[in-house]
Amino acid sequence: MTGDFQRADHLKSKGTCPAGGPDADQGDGQSCWNAARVSQAQALLGLIQDLDLPNPIVLGDLKGGPDRHP
Repeated sequence: MTGDFQRADHLKSKGTCPAGGPDADQGDGQSCWNAARVSQAQALLGLIQDLDLPNPIVLGDLKGGPDRHP
């Protein structure tokens, strides 16, 4: 694929925590919905790899920081 690829994403927010399961707050500093956000980020990386994009630009609210998952 040639040309530019730009994508705007907004990963799942950290609010309104479920009572249990992998998306509940695990007490590890990642807050709620971490499993969903990680899955969304992995899907985005998979898309970039599948399309063989050399220089993708991803913009948006990825809910991450230097000490956090997406």
